Amino acid sequence: MNELMEFIARHPFISTGWLFLLVMLITSLVKRSVGKLVSSQEATLLVNRQDGLWIDIRDLASFRKGHIAGAHHIPLSQIESGTPTLLEKHQATPIILVCTTGQTAQRAASLLHKQGFTALHVLRGGMSDWQGANLPLAKG
Repeated sequence: MNELMEFIARHPFISTGWLFLLVMLITSLVKRSVGKLVSSQEATLLVNRQDGLWIDIRDLASFRKGHIAGAHHIPLSQIESGTPTLLEKHQATPIILVCTTGQTAQRAASLLHKQGFTALHVLRGGMSDWQGANLPLAKG
């Protein structure tokens, strides 16, 4: 232990560099998420070109106030209790998860990944960014 302390004292720049790399490695492991963050444009391309599915996990009232056209409403609670029937045959289909800000959708992506889904995406910024960009909404 004394040798380590002596090395740190003699080589502060190298020691700081190693500490920085260690912190970056730990941070990247902690922040690692399952669902790839995608912009509204990237998500739309996934839906249009690869038959992706919009899955809106917000509560029913929020969904009815305004959602992305063609989105399926599957609340987070259904995902937590197991694979929703609608998704059973879409294990490899691109799925774009949508919530209010993108945070809850990350949790849904993690749960679906554990259930065997492989092509999971999260709409960056969620419905807040979608509406902020004045993109169209369906109601009802």
